[in-house]
Amino acid sequence: MSKFLIATLPLTGHVSPGYPIARALVERGHEVRWYTGSKFRAKVEATGARFEPMVQAYDFDDSEIDRAFPERTRFSGLAQLRHDLKHLFIDAAHGFMADLTSILKEFPADALINDTACLGVPRPPERRRRPLSPSPSARIRGVPPGRRLRPRARRR
Repeated sequence: MSKFLIATLPLTGHVSPGYPIARALVERGHEVRWYTGSKFRAKVEATGARFEPMVQAYDFDDSEIDRAFPERTRFSGLAQLRHDLKHLFIDAAHGFMADLTSILKEFPADALINDTACLGVPRPPERRRRPLSPSPSARIRGVPPGRRLRPRARRR
């Protein structure tokens, strides 16, 4: 069977879509590990996946985001969004890359399924053709794809 590594930011909306995918992979006999925040450990382990903790990356509880990032309370609207993009996503990339590189040395996954906001995903070595999936809602046989909308016909 194959080895899968799932990597998601420690945010509920980024982790939750991966639960049915991890469960389906485990049920099919694959070895699954999941890198995310400690808040999600019990739910990750309930899927049958092995939890991989954040070591270098900042592990925070998204239900207490203002406590984790107190400076964000000074902002609102687009300014707060800009703050969050910088501090929760971009600045976190180095820690994610360090952690994921370390995990992949010990657990050479056949496939890496990552949250599109998890910016520190290391490129696989050229000698290994580890496929990358841009999100935990990636298509896996038996798991329905996300909603696909066709472009509107242009009015003449």
